[in-house]
Amino acid sequence: MSIVLDHIDVRAGNTVLLSDINAQFARGRVSVVIGPNGAGKTTLLKTVLGLVAPANGHVSIDGARLSTLSPLQRARQIAYLAQSEVPAWNVTVRELVALGRIAWRGDADDNAVSQALIATDTLHLANRSVDTLSGGECARAMFARVLAGQSNWIIADEPLANLDMPHQRDLLGLMRRAAHQQGKGVISVMHELNAAAAIADDIYVMRSGAIIANRIDQSTLSAAFDMEFDLLPHGDSIAILPRPI
Repeated sequence: MSIVLDHIDVRAGNTVLLSDINAQFARGRVSVVIGPNGAGKTTLLKTVLGLVAPANGHVSIDGARLSTLSPLQRARQIAYLAQSEVPAWNVTVRELVALGRIAWRGDADDNAVSQALIATDTLHLANRSVDTLSGGECARAMFARVLAGQSNWIIADEPLANLDMPHQRDLLGLMRRAAHQQGKGVISVMHELNAAAAIADDIYVMRSGAIIANRIDQSTLSAAFDMEFDLLPHGDSIAILPRPI
């Protein structure tokens, strides 16, 4: 089961935001999109979500054209963790997580919410007001909201932003378990290159609205970011070090 982008072009007036994008994302895997600011990463995610309509090409999800699905059907298939998302209202953590069930209109809400709280180690926070949470606790609660929707796909736009390293590690673990243990497809935009290299089963490197590579190496990173990097072996992954000016 997969999400497929087939020759996608996206424009805003005369400005080309995405050009001839071809990509395939698989369930059970973590796919990470990297690239400099303005590369089109968030536009790509919004196109997958159906929030942006392509000028050319089409998106399909698990064999169905995205354009044929209703907003409710899309909401049941795909959960979205927006960039720097924070709760808009002062509710309890359990109430926040329960918002992930809106698309299901009460179907098995209590069990789904409890399971999401357990999976993210936030059950002990369930009755806390969200305005009393630390940054890391809030990030886990927001991810619990995503899990409560029990969707097949999770789309996350810069989920590690504003988190310190221990909390980045925790959230990366949640993303990996969602894909590898629960069989969800996880698609994430990241600026943290070392985190991307560590977690990604599949990588997409973007520049100027196009996918320029499906790998991380010195030449690809140099082409994407207009700077030089050193790549060093680090366990099962690599450490990416920008060369000093």
